[in-house]
Amino acid sequence: MSPKSSGLINCQLTVIIPFTKITVNGKTLLNKKLPLKSTVEIENETFANVHLWDNHDPYLYQLIIEVHDQDGKLVELISYQFGFRKIEITKDHVVLLNGKRIIINGVNRHEWDAKRPRSITLADMKEDIATFKHNNINAVRTCHYPNQIPWYYLCDQNGIYMMAENNLESHGTWQKFGQVEATSNVPGSIPEWREVVVERARSNYETFKNHTTILFWSLGNESYAGSNIAAMNKLYKDHDSFRLTHYGGVFHAPEFKKEISELESCMYLPPKEAEEYLQNPKKPLVECEYMHDMGNSDGGMGSYIKLIDKYPQYIGGFIWYFIDQALLVHDPVSGQDVLRYGGDFDDRHSDYEFSGDGLMFADRTPTPTFWRATTDNDCGSDFNKKAAQWLSADMFTKCVGIHVQVDDHQFDELPVTPINNQFSNQEFAHKVKVAFDYETLTTPATKVKISYNINDAGHMTITMHYFGKKGLLPLPVIGMRFIMPTKAKSFDYTGLSGETYPDRMAGAERRTFHIDGLPVTKYLVPQENGMHMQTNELIITCNSTQNNADKDGDFSLKITQTKQSFNFSLLPYTAEELENTTHIEELPLARRSVLVIAGAVRGVGGIDSWGSDVEEQYHIDPEQDHEFSFTLN
Repeated sequence: MSPKSSGLINCQLTVIIPFTKITVNGKTLLNKKLPLKSTVEIENETFANVHLWDNHDPYLYQLIIEVHDQDGKLVELISYQFGFRKIEITKDHVVLLNGKRIIINGVNRHEWDAKRPRSITLADMKEDIATFKHNNINAVRTCHYPNQIPWYYLCDQNGIYMMAENNLESHGTWQKFGQVEATSNVPGSIPEWREVVVERARSNYETFKNHTTILFWSLGNESYAGSNIAAMNKLYKDHDSFRLTHYGGVFHAPEFKKEISELESCMYLPPKEAEEYLQNPKKPLVECEYMHDMGNSDGGMGSYIKLIDKYPQYIGGFIWYFIDQALLVHDPVSGQDVLRYGGDFDDRHSDYEFSGDGLMFADRTPTPTFWRATTDNDCGSDFNKKAAQWLSADMFTKCVGIHVQVDDHQFDELPVTPINNQFSNQEFAHKVKVAFDYETLTTPATKVKISYNINDAGHMTITMHYFGKKGLLPLPVIGMRFIMPTKAKSFDYTGLSGETYPDRMAGAERRTFHIDGLPVTKYLVPQENGMHMQTNELIITCNSTQNNADKDGDFSLKITQTKQSFNFSLLPYTAEELENTTHIEELPLARRSVLVIAGAVRGVGGIDSWGSDVEEQYHIDPEQDHEFSFTLN
């Protein structure tokens, strides 16, 4: 312990340093008087029966520093709470706290509030601590920058193990289109960056060095590796032998592993790969980010818990992420205050639902869950494809083939990078055909082919062919869905009047109709609505885009029949959004246009309206082929 003086006080003064245990009776553990120098040190003191600090018992002592002048008059007093604890790594690569193996049940936490974004209050911090306690969260990573100073004191007082991270992230310099490509990486080993990043480490250390809660200094986040980050590691170890250093990005550059980080750290390391490492570990293993909580999807955590039980070198990890990053706004449609995420404000570019990745809602209310929709993490593992039939094949598509033909030339391989490098801007064609083969996620599976034929006049003819398959259940609809990013101003169509279906169109009138906006039938419970049968032509008019460079004004998209009429619906919601609500006020704010062009539509009612199936002639036979086409221009 080396408290520093200002250097402006007469050297004849003395400093009285009583070490006072925080108890009811205020028992003094140590009391010393020392002459005031530039550095006052207390060394080689032995304390019997010291009460140790940890998550279960965050016991703190009180340090009081008094500065007196030569006449004994008190001129300055400093009071500080701290705890006694010891963290170390054994020769077997096990991390011990106070001689016992430490297990991290942690979260990553940004400072966030639904009403004040990055500005949070002490009350918010205390509420977060209470949530930690109620849910057995014992550790926090201050991702990816230092936090407000009161947070560190609260963690001291509540026994929260902290990984205190530097303000350093250079993600975009070592990734190109999602791939690791570090030729332009900073800070790397570039000499000009050395003192800048070392100063960040020095500032982080000097500001928070006296906090018991900090067990790990984290050198930064996703900044690749190099000699500059190694210099940061050295600064911490030169000044602080009582804490461990951590950095996750060094696995990209294993040649620096001896110089950077005392822990093996990786983001989103699957349990299988973690176990492979733990069978012959060189360092203790921690997951600095894992269990990506997109949409509150915490499946599979048991696989990591098993590793904790099996391998003492595994210390656990920090879940990504603690709290949704969303804003509380007033919805003028429902009249309610609702949470909105990235993209809900028509902002571009945006992280969209990626910001909704917390264990808690943005207003700090817990998220109950009994059934969950599949997430980005599920898509990455193809879980949505394996389990898609539980919801419907409508939600997910599996493309099994893509074919490209330009005039009479059929490409054997898709003309993408690097094949398309052979082309310039001087290639011309009269006709281009792109065809996609899909396999339905049903049992049994069947095929769908969709082809796009584009001519040099800008007209596009789209054809969809469904291949029948024995053993499949009847279909609700066979069609194509197009989502436009903004709301349509109006639409005009030639076909049957009103809302029609195969079993509900006998009274319709045929002519041309104009519809303002995107009306949704106000059924008591939101459901299927807005289908228009036997349409010859549809013109959709918009007056806004998400491109700020576009000028204001109306523009249109025309859909026309080819061999036969088509059916369509144009609404601000998908079928899944309608189905996922029980009251109309629960529907999201209308902000886009969802167009369905359908070649076949199932009827909507039985003969008694409360239990009978749709009559057989209004079913869609899944065992028969179906084909339809239309033109866009």
